[in-house]
Amino acid sequence: MAAPALLLEVPREAANLSALLQRRLDTVTLAGAGRVLAVGLDGQTGVQVTMVAFASLARRDAFRDGLADLVADGLVARSLDSAARETAGLGLLFP
Repeated sequence: MAAPALLLEVPREAANLSALLQRRLDTVTLAGAGRVLAVGLDGQTGVQVTMVAFASLARRDAFRDGLADLVADGLVARSLDSAARETAGLGLLFP
């Protein structure tokens, strides 16, 4: 079974969120609760995309819930199941 994951998108106009998101990701990865799978930038839209896998559904959901303040400022956080990751493929997310 694949690890639960999140797809995080920081819009170009909310680029200041990147540093805040990075600090939170650092905390999660240092604690061993998750790992960053990929980071990329959509050249057409300027959206920064990050895919993060978590040790459990509970950890993923807790991390997502803790992003509420950043979501209010423009961050998009979407849960990904294994089928969505396989369908999307990193090549499509990060051309």
